[in-house]
Amino acid sequence: MGKIGIVIGLFSVSVWSFADPMAPPGYSASPIGDAKVEPTPPVYVLNQIMVGEKRQTAVINGEVVVEGETLLSARIVKILTDRVEISINGKREILTIAPEYPDIRH
Repeated sequence: MGKIGIVIGLFSVSVWSFADPMAPPGYSASPIGDAKVEPTPPVYVLNQIMVGEKRQTAVINGEVVVEGETLLSARIVKILTDRVEISINGKREILTIAPEYPDIRH
């Protein structure tokens, strides 16, 4: 029974307690759970603009939106024939048709 306890004790040691023999001097690896990951701001891609006599709509990131709506963290301010104005945290940005959608009909 004494030998079984020693074997179990050897395998219960954390993987992080072993030093990496290939690590440079002074290097200290931390577990993945401690890594700090900064959130990336959302990307807005204008796919399509549809302007009619009574209604203007746009497709941004594959979602149909109208003026005044919010998509992710952006408020749709104005939809024009060639661009869409959005506001992100009070900062205005202009979206134009993405290059992969060059065919525009008026």
